[in-house]
Amino acid sequence: MNTDIYLRNRDLGQAPDRQGTEEIDVHNGTEHIQSDETTGKWSISNNTKELLRAIFVEFIGTLFYVFIATNGYWYGPGFVLTSLMIAFGKISEGHFNPVITLAVSISRGFTRMTALYVIAQMVVFFDYSNAVRLGPYLNVLGESVEPANGILCEGLSTFLLVLTYLMSIVDKRNKDSMLSPIAIGCVVTANIVTT
Repeated sequence: MNTDIYLRNRDLGQAPDRQGTEEIDVHNGTEHIQSDETTGKWSISNNTKELLRAIFVEFIGTLFYVFIATNGYWYGPGFVLTSLMIAFGKISEGHFNPVITLAVSISRGFTRMTALYVIAQMVVFFDYSNAVRLGPYLNVLGESVEPANGILCEGLSTFLLVLTYLMSIVDKRNKDSMLSPIAIGCVVTANIVTT
């Protein structure tokens, strides 16, 4: 990305001169926030707006997903994940899960956005897990299920979800397919039914 792009001052309608501009590096070496020292006005670049929008969407999407997933109906998480990915996928790619975010980052390379996505998602998980722990839908292993079997089932389910996400969203051959969110929602539902 070009780091010599200067933002237009909203009040003056013109680009500030180079001497009056303070640059703040927020994401991947790109200017995002600038201050014109003569007027004291701040402006935010489109890249920063898109980043903030994506982080907000990840937070809200994760919140809705966890809310539906913890309400006890087996078909809810698949439907809500499909809906959220269709609604918000163009903004943030619809990760809504730290494991998905890490898998995408491993396949593409880590950026600062990775950390911000994971932080937004983990805030939801920690806050909501404390609330759910007090509620009636606490997920525990069945009496006949050994802990090792539970971990194996969760690991395989997560692997299938990550594989489906990477092959349907990240793979360039399927990137613009509207069937990708449906495939991911079906995998989530199948994982819930089988585990």
